[in-house]
Amino acid sequence: MAMQTRAVENDLVGVILDDHQHLLELFREFDCEKAKSKRKTDMAKHIIKQLALHDWLEVQFLYPTMQKIDCTATHHALDAHMEAETLIEQLLSGDMDPESEAFREQMSTLITDVRRHMMDEEFNILPQLRKHFTVTELVNRGELWEKAKACAPQNPRLAPALSLHQGITAAQLDLNPAADELSAH
Repeated sequence: MAMQTRAVENDLVGVILDDHQHLLELFREFDCEKAKSKRKTDMAKHIIKQLALHDWLEVQFLYPTMQKIDCTATHHALDAHMEAETLIEQLLSGDMDPESEAFREQMSTLITDVRRHMMDEEFNILPQLRKHFTVTELVNRGELWEKAKACAPQNPRLAPALSLHQGITAAQLDLNPAADELSAH
């Protein structure tokens, strides 16, 4: 699916593409697992956790940046994130048995929607990052993204911001084409 190529190993676009590839691999494994199994249920829980983390990172750090570049694309992408969050909340609500047909159908809908959203990001959002920011800016932000990911809360829904003692703030990850405060430090 990935239309984008990596300019540098750890730039922001590259780390997002890596996350997308990891999620796609999880989706394929889930799709190949037999319909009713403990493993499939465990895989669903793992996928939901990984999606929640990826969603949290993008909403905290990617989309505030994109808002400055393309409001329409950002709005569309955030709508897709809200839809995914709603599906995740329904899956986590406890109202559905994880081994039920309803749960599997909801999970299938979530995966289909996320695949579509990732393709949209890869064709419409990520190319704009490459167009508006230098390689150095993208590498700096890729490294910060990885730090944020490493110290993100186990349940991203429960912690709206990273703690300052981890040395990362949302402002540090805010790509500003007009002024790059991080480059000055």
